[in-house]
Formats: sequence, structure tokens, C-alpha cells
Amino acid sequence: MEVDPYSALYINGSGAVDVWVATTTGIYKVSDIFGTPSAALQFTFRVSLAALEGKVLQMSFGVQNWGICVSQYDSAGNRGTWVTFTTDGVNWSAEVAITTFYHSGAGFGHSPGLYVSNKTAGLAYTSAFTATALEPPHAGYKSTDFGANWSLITNPDLSEIMGAGGQILAPYASNPNEDIVFFGGWDAAANEYQFFRANGAVQTEITQSFGGQSYGLSGRDGGKWQISDYPLESGYMTAVLRSAVVAKVGLWRSYDAGTTWENFITPIAASQWFRCGISGADKNTLYLCGETGKLDYSTDFGDTTLDMSGNIPADWPGVGTFYFLIGG
Repeated sequence: MEVDPYSALYINGSGAVDVWVATTTGIYKVSDIFGTPSAALQFTFRVSLAALEGKVLQMSFGVQNWGICVSQYDSAGNRGTWVTFTTDGVNWSAEVAITTFYHSGAGFGHSPGLYVSNKTAGLAYTSAFTATALEPPHAGYKSTDFGANWSLITNPDLSEIMGAGGQILAPYASNPNEDIVFFGGWDAAANEYQFFRANGAVQTEITQSFGGQSYGLSGRDGGKWQISDYPLESGYMTAVLRSAVVAKVGLWRSYDAGTTWENFITPIAASQWFRCGISGADKNTLYLCGETGKLDYSTDFGDTTLDMSGNIPADWPGVGTFYFLIGG
């Protein structure tokens, strides 16, 4: 299958932006989200999202209409890490369990880690618990058939990266081996979320600081906060980072492929922002989404934003909260 970086846009025939959205109950495709949006339910999860459950959804930049959603369920009869995938952007497979282990504590919605390859058709990584415990260990799992089957990763370095919770991003440009990877972590002793950049086996912590607090990529509390890159050249990136102490979320940007970062939206209440995607056609165009249908648009890489939340009909069932905005 040919790799096409422009497929990150998911532009339909009229030039509109189409996106996929994972909600508490299912997966929707929303057409023309910044124009006259319409939503179509494509998949219903086996369990609605609860306090101890997390989901992560990724659509491939390079393999158009291929995507995977991984859920960590903590409900009796459904416990474990479950996967559904699509290869046509419409039909999603029945959910299949990778493992049946779960988090036995309270108050955290652990999200699996997930990477859907932008270059290699069918290649994906996720993470799953390997035991049931208060702080259960993770391990990485690999699929080479679009998400239909998964095998345990035995490479120790790779397994450590893939054991992270939440989104895992390997930038598209200048990364032919997909070994430059950004991911999050959790330091239980310091009670803080972390942010890492790995180049092969070399890992560098890039956790950010604001107002005396640390901000990282959270895989807890549902793992809703994400990172993005401009697929056509190395350089522009965005990250939605969260503090574990003050429960606030802010937006950061990078002009040098994630080596240095600057804050461009001041951290506020954690329920506000979830994702800041970069357009595949224009590196200065950002799409921001968050709680209760919060939707913003920027054409100057975040210097100013335009509130587009009024575009989202209030009566759409299950689409009020955007956990993941993919495309554009």
C-alpha cells in the first residue's frame, strides 16, 4: 500500500476536514467538522467509558483510512485491554482482548499506549497490563496485520517505550526507521507526569515546567492528552501536557522537531483541552479540541485561536466530548 503523507488531512471532495472521534460510548466519523458537520456512528464499544477505563485512538497519517482504538476496561466480565480496528475508515472489527489483566486501585483511568505506523502498512504497537495489581506492570505488544493479531515485544528497550500509557508518536518526516519516538510516563515517587523523546535506544526526558509544576504526557485519567507533528517536514510539533499536582492542562509547541518547547496556551482546568492537531497541508494551521465539544482553529500556529465550538450540534448523542480528533 502506497504511503501518502497528505492522507493525514482526510479531505473530502469539497475540501472539508473529516475526522474520527472516540467518545465514551463509540466511534463516530464527523464530516466537514469546520463547515456544516454531520456525524455518523461507526462503532459501539462493548462497555461505556467509566472512571477506571481509558481509550486511545489513532488513525494512520500515511495509510489512509486505517486506524486502531485500544480500550482498557475495568468492568466485570470485560476486564483487560481490548482492540478494534478499521482498514476502510467505515467498518470496525469486533473488539478482541489482548490481555485480561487490569488496575485494581481506584481513581485512575489508565490508557494503553498506542502507535499506528505512518509508514509501514499494518504495523502497530500498543501496551497492556501483564498482571492485576494496584500499580500493574505494562508490556509492549506488536501487530503486523493492522491490529488483527498481537504478539509480545521481547526487545527490552522497545518494550519500555511501548509500556507507556497514552499516545505514542513517531514523527513522519526525517524518521525513515520510525525510531524517533515521543511518549509519556508516570513517576509515582514524584507524583508527576513525564514526557520523553527517544532516538533509538537513547531516551531523553523533556518534561516541561510551568508555574513551578511539571507537565507531561498523561496516560492516566483516560489518556486523552496528545501530541502532533507536521507530517511533510521535520520541525513543527504540538503537545497537550498535564500536571498531576494542580490538575491543569496547557499547550506547548516546538519548532525544532521536539528538542525545545514553549508554552503557547496557559495551563487551565484539566477538562479543557485534549488534542492540538497540525494540518497536513499547512504547518501553521492548528485544530484544537476538548471537553464538551470545545473546538478551536488557528492559522498562526497558536498565536491566536478562533472558537468554532458553535459548529457542533448540542443534540448529537455521545459527541459532546471530543476525546480524540484525528485528521486535518
